[in-house]
Amino acid sequence: MLGGRLLSAAVVLFTNVLLASVLSPADLGAYFLAFTVVNVAGTIALLGLHQTVVRLVAESGDRPWRAAAAVRASFVLAALGCAAVGLALAAGGNAWIARRWFESPALAGATIPIAVFVVAYAFRNLVAESFRGFHDLRSATLFSGVLSGVVFLAVLGALRATSGRSTFEVVLWANAAAFLTAAALGGLALARRVAALGPARGLGAGNVLRQTLPLLVVNAIAFCVTQADLWVLGAYRPAQEVALYGAAQRLVALVAMPLAIVNLIVPPFVAEMYAGGRRHDLQRLLRAAATACGVPAAGVLALFIAAGGPILGFVYADFYRSAAPVLAALSVGYLVNVLTGSCGVTMTMTGHQTTVMTIAIASGLLTLGLALAAVKPFGPRGVAVAAATGLATHNVAMWLATRRFTGLWTHVGVPRVEDLRRLVGVRR
Repeated sequence: MLGGRLLSAAVVLFTNVLLASVLSPADLGAYFLAFTVVNVAGTIALLGLHQTVVRLVAESGDRPWRAAAAVRASFVLAALGCAAVGLALAAGGNAWIARRWFESPALAGATIPIAVFVVAYAFRNLVAESFRGFHDLRSATLFSGVLSGVVFLAVLGALRATSGRSTFEVVLWANAAAFLTAAALGGLALARRVAALGPARGLGAGNVLRQTLPLLVVNAIAFCVTQADLWVLGAYRPAQEVALYGAAQRLVALVAMPLAIVNLIVPPFVAEMYAGGRRHDLQRLLRAAATACGVPAAGVLALFIAAGGPILGFVYADFYRSAAPVLAALSVGYLVNVLTGSCGVTMTMTGHQTTVMTIAIASGLLTLGLALAAVKPFGPRGVAVAAATGLATHNVAMWLATRRFTGLWTHVGVPRVEDLRRLVGVRR
């Protein structure tokens, strides 16, 4: 799992370098906006199923027929969600967003690749999370980012080597094709695994839908915490400033990478250990994980604050050095995210989706309001501070709610050798 995530981080870093090389700043800004549209639309199309399927499969235990039913019902519902969202985009939704919100003709003309990308995004994520529910972390890692990332990087490298430059729409098609490749190959492997479980029974699509709808609202509102900053910037500022902000935003994800690794590992264990009453062991595991993540995250944050400009110039180009204040502000918000640990995952995997939804709505509205107030007078720097404030508020509220509703603390603590050993050996 660690190897896969480190490879993914390296692939993302080199991908961003190539994107800045083959696209102009204006096209790169349009690409970042298109990717957020895909992210939001794909998340809505998934209906929260990528989180629900992990819990349902992990809780099935010695009832393989229930796990099979959960996976099959999730894919049926995801197909319906993709069809609805795809039709909405093709019928004018994408053009309306592009023209009325971003004033981007390039984005308005990319409806077909965006619709294809949304479907690929949704099914790739659902395939990967289904494997995670089965504790098959190797397959989950491969299909959640490694395979699609490597394919996309190879295509970008070929474009750079042959023509030197490319267009926003060609790059968008290339990434959609990479996601489709991962979704297709992962879907075939998952189909074989589910077929071996035997007939599906004990869990219908209606039951799955009732459990996943609160997560749909959570994920839609989570957009305001993680994506609204870029949308607000795209609506009120030039494309070049969007490119600066997006470049810093993608680089700052390195701060949260250790926690992202843990959050991909722990969901099935949280569901099992909490259901089995092993809360003391679960808290020790979660806090050890947060501690192991906090140290490298703090180191990366310090590096970004001290040398953000040179780092951005080295990774991208001299044009992007001016995004150093954005990088520093976003890093602070992501550090709070890391220090509070896997509180959101713990709430979701223990059945507290409604509370998660309430917190997501409140923090999302806070982020959106602050970003709208700051974008005109302060530009990217003000939006970055608004985004960091919303993210920090969201995670602190989720951390306190986790303690109240589950009795568990998830934050960084003083590490114990035995707990760190347990974290490393958790799969055994």
